[in-house]
Amino acid sequence: LCDHLVPHIAAAGDTKKFKASVMSSAVELLNKQLRAGGKKKAAGVKQKISDMLAVYQTVHWLKHDGSGLGWTDEDGVTVTTPEDEAVWAGIVTSRPN
Repeated sequence: LCDHLVPHIAAAGDTKKFKASVMSSAVELLNKQLRAGGKKKAAGVKQKISDMLAVYQTVHWLKHDGSGLGWTDEDGVTVTTPEDEAVWAGIVTSRPN
């Protein structure tokens, strides 16, 4: 799904709203790869994309924008000291999603 969407990100703009034709082809792509469960619908695919972007934005923030904690792509956020624990608790409290 990500590989399919990447070429269309610039056209999607800051809101990451993909054109209907891109969404339609994404649904078609996922349904071709379906192994179990019901066929995917546009609304479900749109929600999945929204969820993936939210995770990406959170990870980007943790890595680059001011969490104050370390990060590795292998292990994720690094919380090793009591001070780190306090920072992490503050992040979780202020950003519950």
